[in-house]
Amino acid sequence: MYTSFISRRVALSLFFTSSLVFSAAAQQNIGNDAIGDFSNELFEETNSYESISKIVADLREIEDFPFIQPALSSVDWREFGARIEVALASTHRGFKNSALRLIIAYGENFDLSESAVFDVMRLYRDGDSERVRRMAVVALAQIDSEWAIKFLERSVRFEKSDQVRHTILAILNEQSVLKMST
Repeated sequence: MYTSFISRRVALSLFFTSSLVFSAAAQQNIGNDAIGDFSNELFEETNSYESISKIVADLREIEDFPFIQPALSSVDWREFGARIEVALASTHRGFKNSALRLIIAYGENFDLSESAVFDVMRLYRDGDSERVRRMAVVALAQIDSEWAIKFLERSVRFEKSDQVRHTILAILNEQSVLKMST
């Protein structure tokens, strides 16, 4: 079951990166041959089961993909993080879900307060659907908080949902690989 999850994860990463390549090509007017070569190189790299976040990080470093990472100043990122915290504290479910998506996409660019991290943890524990709970788990990993990862390590044993448990295990595996590589 776990290997099936990893296979789906790799397939999703391939789909995600190929869609980034083709949308970038449309914006940058890159020829089809160059896209094909780049996609083949990307496939060979992702065939070694690299994580989605590693692939996205590598793509963000390529100068041909400036649209992937918004060009914001540190003050703008602080304000962005403050607005994310407001959305997480709201009672509106749509705001909370959007905040989780934005944390997943741009979480490495801003810091969240402890209360906001607790809000994300609450969404993981008390989320009304597995999708929201899985998004919260991935958002906790993107926040890059040591105690949030420790929280996931402790809670994985008691998780009743197989999908959420597999997501936590994938996150914990990715975190341990990242620690070993640094």
